Amino acid sequence: MRPYVVDLTDEAAQDVSLTGGKSAALAKAEAGGLATLGGVVLTTRFSDAVDEGADVASHPAVREAFDRARGDERDLVARSSSVVEDAAESSMAGQFDSVIGITGFDAFAMAVEKVLASRERAGAADQPIAVLVQPLIEPAYGGIMFGVDPVTGRTDRRVVSVVSGGPEPLVSGEVDGARYLLEPDGTVLEYDANDGPTLERSHLRALATLSEDCKRVFAGPQDNEWAIGKDGQLWLLQSRPVTTEVRGVPRGPVYGPGPVAETFPEPLSELECDMWVPPLREAVREAVLLAGMATEKEVAASDVVVSVGGHVAIDLRLAGEI
Repeated sequence: MRPYVVDLTDEAAQDVSLTGGKSAALAKAEAGGLATLGGVVLTTRFSDAVDEGADVASHPAVREAFDRARGDERDLVARSSSVVEDAAESSMAGQFDSVIGITGFDAFAMAVEKVLASRERAGAADQPIAVLVQPLIEPAYGGIMFGVDPVTGRTDRRVVSVVSGGPEPLVSGEVDGARYLLEPDGTVLEYDANDGPTLERSHLRALATLSEDCKRVFAGPQDNEWAIGKDGQLWLLQSRPVTTEVRGVPRGPVYGPGPVAETFPEPLSELECDMWVPPLREAVREAVLLAGMATEKEVAASDVVVSVGGHVAIDLRLAGEI
């Protein structure tokens, strides 16, 4: 018979139909050696029982989950884990309730009721839901990390958003947080402070490593929620398949204004493009060959100078800009 309560270390916890998307993913992450907070799950069998009329507070599974999570010794977190959450087609992030900072059994029972009731608001009242119970931590930083660039689909980019404290304000859309665009090794390509903190280089490297580890464990790029404790420990809070179309790594020339920006600061008309771009292209082609900046094969593989909406752009590699 399907259990009411399972530990994330139990093999059964990886069954999405029993523990929901969020819990099943964390169980798989833990089995793969990733740093999770651990925890226990009130399974979908329990939510089925509540749907059939069982009282939450008096149900023995609620007391069992509270005791197994050591609720008498520490504060807890109750997170939603619906069977329709964290799927490849749609993450439904932030649409179900989680309750942070639960002290005592009565508050725990109320938190479980709130998580179950959030199915109505999320438009999933007819779907089973599990409740993931974990210890409360007080993070120094929390955030979201995209395993590919969510705008371009580039697999050689990671996008990290971070706030002080836990990631909940980011997930709910209350704040933007600081934003980093990273290479897979954690090298910073872009940084926008917005309303968030600045992370140390070691934190960024650890996040990049976590992204690669999640990709290995789940056999594909993931979007993650994470937290860094005040002791510097990085914790994986959630992992879901990316919903962005994965487009890989772009190949071929990279064009930009580069050294022609001063000569052509404004967009050209169609006639001006016809007049100026072809002779400039031939001049640059000859110049880079004479200077030994590129081989004939490399020059032949590029348009060298192009016009994009009237803006003149040059192959930045041939121009020595990259």
